[in-house]
Amino acid sequence: MRRFFVLAAIVAALLLAVVQVASDAAFGSLAEPGSLPGWLGRTIGLALLERIDASVSTPWSRTTLAQAALVRHDTARARAAIARLAPGAQRDELGARLALLDGDEPRALAAFLAAGDANNVFPVVDRLARRGDLAAAIALDEQLVAQLQRDPTHPANYVDALIKLGQLHYAAARADRTVRASELRSALAAYERARDLQPIDVTLLIGIGDARYVLGDRTGAEAAYAQAMRLDPRDDRTRRRPAVPR
Repeated sequence: MRRFFVLAAIVAALLLAVVQVASDAAFGSLAEPGSLPGWLGRTIGLALLERIDASVSTPWSRTTLAQAALVRHDTARARAAIARLAPGAQRDELGARLALLDGDEPRALAAFLAAGDANNVFPVVDRLARRGDLAAAIALDEQLVAQLQRDPTHPANYVDALIKLGQLHYAAARADRTVRASELRSALAAYERARDLQPIDVTLLIGIGDARYVLGDRTGAEAAYAQAMRLDPRDDRTRRRPAVPR
Protein backbone atom coordinates (compact mmCIF):
# COMPACT_ATOMS: atom_id res chain seq x y z
CA MET A 1 0.00 0.00 0.00
CA ARG A 2 2.81 2.38 0.88
CA ARG A 3 4.48 1.74 -2.48
CA PHE A 4 1.21 2.55 -4.20
CA PHE A 5 0.97 5.95 -2.51
CA VAL A 6 4.63 6.72 -3.28
CA LEU A 7 4.10 5.79 -6.91
CA ALA A 8 0.91 7.86 -7.07
CA ALA A 9 2.76 10.85 -5.63
CA ILE A 10 5.54 10.51 -8.20
CA VAL A 11 3.04 10.26 -11.06
CA ALA A 12 1.16 13.29 -9.77
CA ALA A 13 4.39 15.29 -9.45
CA LEU A 14 5.42 14.36 -12.99
CA LEU A 15 1.97 15.30 -14.32
CA LEU A 16 2.11 18.68 -12.57
CA ALA A 17 5.59 19.29 -13.99
CA VAL A 18 4.40 18.49 -17.51
CA VAL A 19 1.38 20.75 -17.10
CA GLN A 20 3.56 23.60 -15.81
CA VAL A 21 6.01 23.23 -18.70
CA ALA A 22 3.15 23.17 -21.21
CA SER A 23 1.52 26.18 -19.56
CA ASP A 24 4.72 28.24 -19.58
CA ALA A 25 5.36 27.31 -23.21
CA ALA A 26 1.78 28.20 -24.20
CA PHE A 27 2.06 31.65 -22.64
CA GLY A 28 5.45 32.20 -24.25
CA SER A 29 6.34 35.29 -22.22
CA LEU A 30 6.74 33.12 -19.10
CA ALA A 31 9.32 30.89 -20.75
CA GLU A 32 12.98 31.61 -20.02
CA PRO A 33 15.21 31.67 -23.12
CA GLY A 34 16.95 28.30 -23.42
CA SER A 35 14.55 26.60 -21.02
CA LEU A 36 12.42 23.59 -21.93
CA PRO A 37 9.22 25.71 -22.22
CA GLY A 38 11.12 28.19 -24.36
CA TRP A 39 12.40 25.41 -26.56
CA LEU A 40 8.93 23.91 -26.97
CA GLY A 41 7.43 27.20 -28.12
CA ARG A 42 3.87 28.49 -27.87
CA THR A 43 2.34 26.27 -30.53
CA ILE A 44 3.63 22.99 -29.09
CA GLY A 45 2.91 24.14 -25.54
CA LEU A 46 -0.68 24.97 -26.39
CA ALA A 47 -1.15 21.69 -28.24
CA LEU A 48 0.24 19.80 -25.23
CA LEU A 49 -2.08 21.68 -22.89
CA GLU A 50 -5.06 20.82 -25.07
CA ARG A 51 -4.04 17.14 -25.09
CA ILE A 52 -3.73 17.15 -21.29
CA ASP A 53 -7.10 18.89 -20.94
CA ALA A 54 -8.72 16.35 -23.25
CA SER A 55 -7.43 13.54 -21.01
CA VAL A 56 -7.89 15.11 -17.57
CA SER A 57 -10.03 18.22 -17.88
CA THR A 58 -10.12 20.47 -14.81
CA PRO A 59 -11.29 24.06 -14.16
CA TRP A 60 -7.61 25.03 -13.97
CA SER A 61 -6.75 23.52 -17.34
CA ARG A 62 -9.78 25.12 -19.01
CA THR A 63 -8.97 28.52 -17.48
CA THR A 64 -5.31 28.22 -18.48
CA LEU A 65 -6.29 27.36 -22.05
CA ALA A 66 -8.58 30.39 -22.20
CA GLN A 67 -5.90 32.71 -20.78
CA ALA A 68 -3.25 31.38 -23.16
CA ALA A 69 -5.58 31.85 -26.14
CA LEU A 70 -6.36 35.42 -25.08
CA VAL A 71 -2.67 36.23 -24.80
CA ARG A 72 -2.23 34.91 -28.35
CA HIS A 73 -5.32 36.87 -29.54
CA ASP A 74 -6.74 33.51 -30.66
CA THR A 75 -10.41 34.41 -30.19
CA ALA A 76 -11.77 31.11 -31.54
CA ARG A 77 -9.84 28.98 -29.03
CA ALA A 78 -10.52 31.48 -26.24
CA ARG A 79 -14.26 31.43 -26.96
CA ALA A 80 -14.35 27.63 -26.92
CA ALA A 81 -12.41 27.39 -23.64
CA ILE A 82 -14.47 30.09 -21.91
CA ALA A 83 -17.72 28.40 -22.96
CA ARG A 84 -16.63 25.30 -21.02
CA LEU A 85 -16.06 27.22 -17.76
CA ALA A 86 -18.63 27.19 -14.99
CA PRO A 87 -20.56 30.45 -14.51
CA GLY A 88 -18.80 32.82 -12.14
CA ALA A 89 -16.47 35.80 -11.80
CA GLN A 90 -13.57 34.02 -13.53
CA ARG A 91 -15.66 33.25 -16.60
CA ASP A 92 -17.09 36.79 -16.66
CA GLU A 93 -13.62 38.36 -16.47
CA LEU A 94 -12.25 36.17 -19.27
CA GLY A 95 -15.39 36.85 -21.30
CA ALA A 96 -14.81 40.58 -20.86
CA ARG A 97 -11.26 40.27 -22.16
CA LEU A 98 -12.57 38.32 -25.14
CA ALA A 99 -15.17 41.01 -25.83
CA LEU A 100 -12.41 43.64 -25.88
CA LEU A 101 -10.54 41.57 -28.47
CA ASP A 102 -13.77 41.41 -30.45
CA GLY A 103 -14.03 45.22 -30.23
CA ASP A 104 -17.32 44.98 -28.31
CA GLU A 105 -16.81 47.47 -25.47
CA PRO A 106 -20.43 47.42 -24.17
CA ARG A 107 -20.31 43.62 -23.82
CA ALA A 108 -16.89 43.86 -22.19
CA LEU A 109 -18.15 46.43 -19.68
CA ALA A 110 -21.19 44.27 -18.86
CA ALA A 111 -18.91 41.28 -18.26
CA PHE A 112 -16.48 43.30 -16.13
CA LEU A 113 -19.45 44.49 -14.07
CA ALA A 114 -20.72 40.93 -13.65
CA ALA A 115 -17.24 39.92 -12.47
CA GLY A 116 -17.06 42.84 -10.02
CA ASP A 117 -13.82 43.89 -11.73
CA ALA A 118 -13.42 47.38 -10.30
CA ASN A 119 -10.05 47.98 -11.97
CA ASN A 120 -11.66 47.81 -15.41
CA VAL A 121 -14.93 49.54 -14.51
CA PHE A 122 -13.44 52.58 -12.72
CA PRO A 123 -11.76 54.00 -15.87
CA VAL A 124 -15.15 54.02 -17.63
CA VAL A 125 -16.76 55.72 -14.62
CA ASP A 126 -13.98 58.33 -14.58
CA ARG A 127 -14.30 58.92 -18.33
CA LEU A 128 -18.03 59.56 -17.98
CA ALA A 129 -17.43 61.96 -15.10
CA ARG A 130 -14.78 63.90 -17.04
CA ARG A 131 -17.23 64.22 -19.91
CA GLY A 132 -19.69 65.81 -17.49
CA ASP A 133 -22.14 62.90 -17.60
CA LEU A 134 -22.29 62.50 -13.83
CA ALA A 135 -25.70 60.76 -13.92
CA ALA A 136 -24.29 57.97 -16.11
CA ALA A 137 -21.13 57.75 -13.99
CA ILE A 138 -23.20 57.44 -10.81
CA ALA A 139 -25.48 54.81 -12.37
CA LEU A 140 -22.50 52.71 -13.49
CA ASP A 141 -20.75 52.97 -10.13
CA GLU A 142 -23.98 52.02 -8.36
CA GLN A 143 -24.14 48.85 -10.48
CA LEU A 144 -20.57 48.03 -9.46
CA VAL A 145 -21.37 48.66 -5.78
CA ALA A 146 -24.39 46.34 -6.00
CA GLN A 147 -22.31 43.59 -7.63
CA LEU A 148 -19.49 43.88 -5.09
CA GLN A 149 -22.00 43.83 -2.25
CA ARG A 150 -23.24 40.47 -3.51
CA ASP A 151 -19.67 39.16 -3.75
CA PRO A 152 -17.82 39.68 -0.44
CA THR A 153 -14.49 38.36 -1.77
CA HIS A 154 -13.25 41.84 -2.72
CA PRO A 155 -13.91 44.10 0.30
CA ALA A 156 -11.26 46.68 -0.70
CA ASN A 157 -12.86 47.15 -4.12
CA TYR A 158 -16.26 47.49 -2.46
CA VAL A 159 -14.96 50.28 -0.22
CA ASP A 160 -13.27 52.02 -3.16
CA ALA A 161 -16.51 51.85 -5.19
CA LEU A 162 -18.46 53.38 -2.31
CA ILE A 163 -15.90 56.18 -1.89
CA LYS A 164 -16.04 56.90 -5.61
CA LEU A 165 -19.84 56.94 -5.42
CA GLY A 166 -19.65 59.51 -2.64
CA GLN A 167 -17.25 61.64 -4.68
CA LEU A 168 -19.52 61.49 -7.72
CA HIS A 169 -22.58 62.54 -5.73
CA TYR A 170 -20.56 65.38 -4.19
CA ALA A 171 -19.48 66.52 -7.67
CA ALA A 172 -23.12 66.38 -8.80
CA ALA A 173 -24.10 68.56 -5.84
CA ARG A 174 -21.54 71.16 -6.86
CA ALA A 175 -22.61 71.03 -10.51
CA ASP A 176 -26.35 71.54 -9.96
CA ARG A 177 -27.59 73.61 -7.03
CA THR A 178 -31.20 72.48 -7.60
CA VAL A 179 -30.30 68.95 -6.40
CA ARG A 180 -27.55 70.03 -4.03
CA ALA A 181 -29.07 68.83 -0.77
CA SER A 182 -30.21 65.44 -2.06
CA GLU A 183 -26.88 64.76 -3.78
CA LEU A 184 -24.97 65.72 -0.65
CA ARG A 185 -27.08 63.34 1.43
CA SER A 186 -26.43 60.60 -1.11
CA ALA A 187 -22.69 61.35 -0.95
CA LEU A 188 -22.73 61.20 2.83
CA ALA A 189 -24.69 57.93 2.80
CA ALA A 190 -22.13 56.32 0.47
CA TYR A 191 -19.23 57.57 2.59
CA GLU A 192 -20.85 56.32 5.81
CA ARG A 193 -21.36 52.84 4.29
CA ALA A 194 -17.68 52.78 3.36
CA ARG A 195 -16.63 53.92 6.83
CA ASP A 196 -18.49 51.01 8.41
CA LEU A 197 -16.06 48.74 6.55
CA GLN A 198 -12.91 50.88 6.63
CA PRO A 199 -13.01 53.51 9.37
CA ILE A 200 -9.37 54.68 9.10
CA ASP A 201 -9.18 56.08 5.56
CA VAL A 202 -8.12 59.74 5.31
CA THR A 203 -9.74 60.34 1.91
CA LEU A 204 -12.98 58.85 3.19
CA LEU A 205 -12.98 60.97 6.35
CA ILE A 206 -12.30 64.13 4.34
CA GLY A 207 -15.23 63.27 2.08
CA ILE A 208 -17.49 62.82 5.11
CA GLY A 209 -16.27 66.14 6.52
CA ASP A 210 -16.87 67.97 3.25
CA ALA A 211 -20.40 66.64 2.85
CA ARG A 212 -21.31 67.43 6.46
CA TYR A 213 -19.81 70.91 6.24
CA VAL A 214 -21.80 71.90 3.14
CA LEU A 215 -24.95 70.41 4.68
CA GLY A 216 -24.44 72.74 7.65
CA ASP A 217 -23.25 70.14 10.16
CA ARG A 218 -20.14 72.00 11.32
CA THR A 219 -19.70 69.85 14.43
CA GLY A 220 -19.84 66.62 12.42
CA ALA A 221 -17.44 68.06 9.84
CA GLU A 222 -14.94 69.09 12.52
CA ALA A 223 -15.07 65.60 14.04
CA ALA A 224 -14.36 63.94 10.67
CA TYR A 225 -11.55 66.37 9.80
CA ALA A 226 -10.00 65.98 13.25
CA GLN A 227 -9.98 62.19 12.89
CA ALA A 228 -8.37 62.53 9.48
CA MET A 229 -5.77 64.89 10.96
CA ARG A 230 -4.94 62.39 13.71
CA LEU A 231 -4.44 59.66 11.11
CA ASP A 232 -2.11 61.80 8.99
CA PRO A 233 -1.14 65.20 10.45
CA ARG A 234 0.92 66.02 7.35
CA ASP A 235 -1.94 65.65 4.86
CA ASP A 236 -2.42 69.12 3.35
CA ARG A 237 -5.94 68.24 2.19
CA THR A 238 -7.16 68.25 5.78
CA ARG A 239 -5.26 71.42 6.70
CA ARG A 240 -7.00 73.33 3.92
CA ARG A 241 -10.50 72.49 5.18
CA PRO A 242 -12.33 75.47 6.73
CA ALA A 243 -13.70 73.60 9.73
CA VAL A 244 -10.37 72.22 10.97
CA PRO A 245 -9.64 73.56 14.47
CA ARG A 246 -6.64 75.90 14.45
